[in-house]
Amino acid sequence: MSSAPHHEGAESPAQALGPMSAGEVASALGLTTAAISAMATRLEAGGYARREMDPKDRRRVLLHASPAGLQQVYDFFEGLYQASIKLYAAYDERDVRMLVELLGRFRQLISDHTAGLRGAPARIYHDGG
Repeated sequence: MSSAPHHEGAESPAQALGPMSAGEVASALGLTTAAISAMATRLEAGGYARREMDPKDRRRVLLHASPAGLQQVYDFFEGLYQASIKLYAAYDERDVRMLVELLGRFRQLISDHTAGLRGAPARIYHDGG
């Protein structure tokens, strides 16, 4: 789909999640659908995204990252990606497992706290393990 550089085993969130509705993007980012709609208009005008009717539900519009949008993400994060590889190499497998567990617990803590502030049920995250 894109001429963006590919890092083995790594894909951008836009690729991993695929096309999303404005409501899905709003929920994921904690923003309103109006804010996402305005953002989508700017991204579309810049050639970084496009809107298409959902083939399964013509009432719904899906946001797609364009190849130029994906390239922009890769270019923006390339330095961080390379530095992360070097940082990761300094830890053994046991250390990495402990860090993943700690970060997972922090993520759950933040989710619980945020849900409490909003008065909504907490979302359960799984570390994939």
